[in-house]
Amino acid sequence: MEFKRLKNTRDLGGLVMKDGRKIRPGMLIRSSYLAVAPAHDLAILQNTVSDIVDFRTEKERQERPDPEMAGITYHAQPVLADMTAGITREEEADKNEIETYLLDPDGARQHMLENYHLFVTAPHAQQCYSDFVKLLAAPRDKALLWHCTAGKDRAGFAAAIVLSILGADRETILTDYMKTNAGLAREIQWIYPMIEKQAGILTATMREALDYMFLAREEYLLEAFRTAEEKHGSMDAYLIESLGVDDAMRKALQDRYLQD
Repeated sequence: MEFKRLKNTRDLGGLVMKDGRKIRPGMLIRSSYLAVAPAHDLAILQNTVSDIVDFRTEKERQERPDPEMAGITYHAQPVLADMTAGITREEEADKNEIETYLLDPDGARQHMLENYHLFVTAPHAQQCYSDFVKLLAAPRDKALLWHCTAGKDRAGFAAAIVLSILGADRETILTDYMKTNAGLAREIQWIYPMIEKQAGILTATMREALDYMFLAREEYLLEAFRTAEEKHGSMDAYLIESLGVDDAMRKALQDRYLQD
C-alpha cells in the first residue's frame, strides 16, 4: 500500500514473531487521522479495510472528522475521555501544552511519561483497549485499521498490545513504534516553523520541549510496559487481567493473524 498523504499509515504484515511466524499482510493497519486523505488514499482504504477504530476524543473527531466510506464500519473508542495535552491533539490541547511546556523540557517529558502510565492504569483506557481487542477477534473479510490523531501514542500503545498478543519480542515492538517519527516527519517540519513564527524565536530549549511533545521516544512506550509489569507482574498478566486476553483468545488471534 503506497499512500500519497497518509505517511504514518502502515500495515503490520510481515513482522516476525518470536516463534518465527509472520503477521499476515493486509489485516492489521495502524494510522494517524484520516481527514487529510486524498481520493487516491481513500480508494486504497476502501478496498482494503472493513473496520476503523478511532481512539480520539469526541472533540478531536469533530475538529477533524474521518471521511465516510461505504462498506467500512467505524468504532469510536476514546481512550482519553477528557482533553489531555500532547496526546489528544485537540486544537485547544495543543495550544495549552505548548504554552505550558515550551520553556520546560523536563516538564514536557514527565507529562508524556504520565500519559503512557495512564494508558495502562486509567479504567476508561483499559475498557477501550479491551473493546479494541474484542474487535480484533471479530470476524471480517478485510483489514482492521486503528488510529488516533498523530498515530503515535494511543494508536502506538494499541499496536504494542497487538504485537504483544501475537508474540513479538520487545525489540520488534519498539522498532515499529519508532517508525512513527519518519511517518510524522512532514507534520513536524510544519509545526516547528509555525511555533517559531508565533513565538518570534525557537531556542534549543524550546526545540527540546517540542521534541518531547511531538516525537515518539522509546522511553514513553517502555514506561507503559514498566507500569504494566509493576501493576500486574508482567505484560502478559496485564493482557489477561485488564484486557481479558486469556490463553484461548491469544491462540485464536495468533492463528488468525499469523502465518508460517
